Amino acid sequence: MPRYFFHLQSQDSFTRDDTGLEMATVDRARDHASDAAGGILTSDFRAGRTDIRFEIQVEDGREHRVMTLKVTGTVAAP
Repeated sequence: MPRYFFHLQSQDSFTRDDTGLEMATVDRARDHASDAAGGILTSDFRAGRTDIRFEIQVEDGREHRVMTLKVTGTVAAP
């Protein structure tokens, strides 16, 4: 089964995933990245951040990037 790696690039840091996860298809890897992005966004909003930007870079086991999920979230005050 293929292994995918989910690297996180935030506004102020980069976290490399050196472990990865085995996923049957690239669609499963996309679903995992999407779920992770939702969790990060929720956590950051709950922590009081109002301008959130990050991306999850998904690579296969040969270090080829197969997708990048870019997320931007802002809270606008009335």
